[in-house]
Amino acid sequence: MEVKSLYIHYPHCEHLCNYCDFYKSKFKSDSNENFFNYLINSLPTQKEILEKNNFSISDLETIYIGGGTPSLWGKEIIKFLEKFKKYFEINHFSLKEFTIEVDPSRYQEKEILELLKYGVNRLSIGVQSFDKSIFPLLDRSHDFSEIEKTLKFVSSHHENFSVDFMIGLPEVDSERNVKNELERILKFNPKHISLYILSVGESYPLKDYLPDDEKIREEYLTVHEFLSRNNFNHYEVSNYALKGFESNHNWQYWKQNSYLALGPSGSGLLVGDAGYRYKWLPSGEVNVETLSSNQLNLEKLYTMARTNIGIEIDQFSDSAIEIFKDYEREGLGEFQGKRFAFNQYGFVNLDTLIERIL
Repeated sequence: MEVKSLYIHYPHCEHLCNYCDFYKSKFKSDSNENFFNYLINSLPTQKEILEKNNFSISDLETIYIGGGTPSLWGKEIIKFLEKFKKYFEINHFSLKEFTIEVDPSRYQEKEILELLKYGVNRLSIGVQSFDKSIFPLLDRSHDFSEIEKTLKFVSSHHENFSVDFMIGLPEVDSERNVKNELERILKFNPKHISLYILSVGESYPLKDYLPDDEKIREEYLTVHEFLSRNNFNHYEVSNYALKGFESNHNWQYWKQNSYLALGPSGSGLLVGDAGYRYKWLPSGEVNVETLSSNQLNLEKLYTMARTNIGIEIDQFSDSAIEIFKDYEREGLGEFQGKRFAFNQYGFVNLDTLIERIL
């Protein structure tokens, strides 16, 4: 059984934003060298996990490098991937999609251009907001001018880039206008928008200024209405794309295809006769969990319910199918042959709707 997708978690950031809960550490002068060694030392264990469970890599079709701040890794990415190819005896990558996340203040244009020549064909830009007054609230390390400069740079050198956009942000001085922000972002011609709702811990300093659920729902539906009018397809709860620019790599997660992962906190999945999820620890050790067919089916139900393809209904009882019919009558989604797909009104309350079904 072959694996065709790879995720690498780059863990370092020069500035640790106060709301981010991804695994990360402060960037130092020797961070890239240490990370390279960490990855190299992980390869024998990765190969052992594959071979033990009868999996192999003949080639890769998608690579996604996230973080952290992967643009701090720069052209050293190429050095590692060449080592990766040699170790797994891969002659070349047949990449359909190679994505790297870029922080607007943490990259060098020359290095990005070298990565584009190497095979990177998709960039993901961490914008979050296009309102100057919101940047201090987000504890971002860059300013508004760096956002504009980055969007101009990527739009002039590469047509396929995605923008991260966040709703549910603190409201301190004035009410936010997400439609106006998106109008300004679309002038740079991104092909993909990833939409996130701010999620914070108890210690978040602006917790008392966060909007309520109804306000977040209103923002979510405003984003949907605006992007849909501008030909963006709402193909997953948190993702919009122009036709042909959906994230191929993320579809591997949602469809429950096998994928590799490297880097501390990186989590991979192998799906065959059984399922195996493994997660890398900062120490370089790895935890492997065996998943039953019931666990795999339940997880796939959740992930596919998040997409516009929807879920197969023949796995459900008659009483559960009646609930789906209720959802259709309530305007939360619709039957598409033997599948049921939620729409934006279903997406905004998806966890509750799925729990009722289960």
